[in-house]
Amino acid sequence: MRMEVQFPSEAIAQMEKMGELDRVAPIMLKKASQPVKNSLQRFAEVHTRTGEMARSVRAQAPKKNKYGGWGSRVNFSGYDRNREPTPGYPRGVPNAVKAAAIEYGNRNQRASPFVQAAADAAQDEAVSIMQKTYEEECCQ
Repeated sequence: MRMEVQFPSEAIAQMEKMGELDRVAPIMLKKASQPVKNSLQRFAEVHTRTGEMARSVRAQAPKKNKYGGWGSRVNFSGYDRNREPTPGYPRGVPNAVKAAAIEYGNRNQRASPFVQAAADAAQDEAVSIMQKTYEEECCQ
């Protein structure tokens, strides 16, 4: 269960022309992943009993993929140590599994999607931060 922050194709083309993509992209993604992380935490808090799942949201470092594009993941990490271990989950229930059960539902509960809503809520701020960072880094 994760969200990815992607660049608009126009921005990629413009930075490639300037030869700045590999320098500026990680900076932009690192800054833009913070509002996405905050939004996902806010939306996950509604579905919490212990708070463990919402606190487990992490933004990974930006990485370049094999096709030359850049991306950054925001996902749930770790285990809920407040729940009793089971034979299937001896370390506790993974927070990503809990998030998937809430998002898509399972035999014991109906789906209650929140990841897309979190992404939509953070989109404008993330794009604004990326644009501001681009202007600061490339147009000095």
